[in-house]
Amino acid sequence: MKLKEYLKNNGIRPGWFASQIPCSVTYMSTISSGKAKPSLIFRRRIEALTNGQVTEHDFEIEEKK
Repeated sequence: MKLKEYLKNNGIRPGWFASQIPCSVTYMSTISSGKAKPSLIFRRRIEALTNGQVTEHDFEIEEKK
């Protein structure tokens, strides 16, 4: 599941979620929109915070052709 979808489906505000990682709201927005791939540590924290609904593999960025 994509992070943006998880946040929306669960009514979680990006600002609150960012504070739990911790990272800036701007960086959280960039990650959830798929424009950046977070570090392994952040991916594991996100996976833990979402109880495995968003896995570290959900952050693979598709290459543009």
